Amino acid sequence: MVLIATLCAPMRVALSRLVARRGMTALVCFDGAAAVAAGRAQRGELRGAILDADLPTMSGPDVARALEDEVGPLPTFFLAHPSVPLPSNPSGISDDELAQIDAWLARLALAPSLERLRASEPELVLEDMSF
Repeated sequence: MVLIATLCAPMRVALSRLVARRGMTALVCFDGAAAVAAGRAQRGELRGAILDADLPTMSGPDVARALEDEVGPLPTFFLAHPSVPLPSNPSGISDDELAQIDAWLARLALAPSLERLRASEPELVLEDMSF
């Protein structure tokens, strides 16, 4: 499960679709306090977070710190600046940023499988995929 916290509704939809394409479930929030509460409630299932740097009630970095206190270290991708939805790009996310997020999600999705493989046959895992 990947926590998504952003103010932009089209961005939440686009990111949720990326997460689903990688075989994971999106946990979607629109403010910092809700993100921390949702993360706390799903602590055993949470594998990563995609956060706006600037959220209502708490900033993205404050959310990340609170989640680390609540659930332990959590791979986090920060959306550094709010994107502007345009008619040609309603999600507000550039193609480059989508590619970066998708690559990050691919690593996140593979991490449990690689950990199981590393535990059973460590000589087969050549690349460090840890976060």
